[in-house]
Amino acid sequence: MNDLRHAPPPKRLGSAKSLAVPINIGRVSAKLVFDARSHRATGDATLDFHHGIDHGYPIFDLRQPITAAWLDGAPLAPAAMPLHRFGVKAEQSLRVLARNLRSGDRHRLRLAYDIAVSPLAASGAGGYQPALLWSGDGSVNFNFGFTDLGGGRYLEAWAPANLIYDRFALRLDVGVRNSKVPHALVTNGEAVEVARNHWRVRYPAGFTALSPMLQLHPQAEVDQAIRAVNLPVSGRVIQVEAWKFQSNPLSLAAQLDAIERCLIRNEARLGAYHHG
Repeated sequence: MNDLRHAPPPKRLGSAKSLAVPINIGRVSAKLVFDARSHRATGDATLDFHHGIDHGYPIFDLRQPITAAWLDGAPLAPAAMPLHRFGVKAEQSLRVLARNLRSGDRHRLRLAYDIAVSPLAASGAGGYQPALLWSGDGSVNFNFGFTDLGGGRYLEAWAPANLIYDRFALRLDVGVRNSKVPHALVTNGEAVEVARNHWRVRYPAGFTALSPMLQLHPQAEVDQAIRAVNLPVSGRVIQVEAWKFQSNPLSLAAQLDAIERCLIRNEARLGAYHHG
């Protein structure tokens, strides 16, 4: 998908002649590893992108501290991708890759980074904060904690991403190492458990940085319920998952009843359901 037609125009970098140029991301593949022994989390992400319609420095977003990088296979110093403030607040920043790239070219950027909470230069706003909590029994609780109440609080907090004009495919490889505690992954992507405490997740290519949801919790702390819902207009049968913490007295069956009623009512009023 070429989403550059919706991108903001290039912006002059201070008094310099260089332009900060929006890019079109085609795909992000990221590996997120949570080591229960060292209590350290790391990311390794590859960003495939199409440079914008002007020569200049490409811009993207990642709020975690970068430890190593490669552009088209060549090593790149992390200092070559500083956060540049484009607004009046520190939150209104993007990373500028200090390489003058030709318009229309395609490139691959790989980034290694540490994962910490709160993310670098991110906002503390919002009622459901991002969390990365370790326990002595070898378990981890983690959630993206997305919110629009502050800057840097969508996918860019955890993996390289773009402004919301851009849609791109996202692939996540998520694993908990050195833990005997079974974990559960909660997501709105298509998840496959390849081994205990190891998942691969695919998100649709139409998603933006605001769309993917992911949480990781000890299996003993959460409850799950699944229901197949028959939709009367499209004739489709879709699977709905509901999750809650065991400490929450909420009834998952009652919530699935409400979701089923809403889906059926929405089809009758708005037309066929087109999603997964």
